[in-house]
Amino acid sequence: MTKYDDDYPSCSRTYASLALSHTSKSPDEVSQYFATEPDFVGRKGEVWSKYRPPRQLNVWRITTRNLEESKDYRKHLDLILTFVEKHIKSIDALRSQGWEIYIPCFWESSAGNGGPYLDVATMKRLVKYDLELHFDIWFDFSEEGDA
Repeated sequence: MTKYDDDYPSCSRTYASLALSHTSKSPDEVSQYFATEPDFVGRKGEVWSKYRPPRQLNVWRITTRNLEESKDYRKHLDLILTFVEKHIKSIDALRSQGWEIYIPCFWESSAGNGGPYLDVATMKRLVKYDLELHFDIWFDFSEEGDA
């Protein structure tokens, strides 16, 4: 069992998501497979920012953002991997229909050094379910004198 550091000192906030994307299939299909509503849905062609082109893919995503306050990224990732394990037949069926499935990871540094890490057991779980991690790492320099 993983021992978490919920007050992970080099992190100011973090969360993990399970994301599925497809060029043509509707995100509504994913909700039916999982019998759960997503935290975010994006539809191909949708304009979502005046600074970016219209969305190129359909996207379905759940996240730990409002479920877990821990600053230990591993705890968030374990929650997502537990969801995957409970729904592996649906994951396999969706993947066979061409859905790309991956785990976006948000991690914000509180000090400009240190960072998230993965233990071997977590890496084995990611490999077992053929899941990639996509990291989005930010630096919080809101206080003068930081890093």
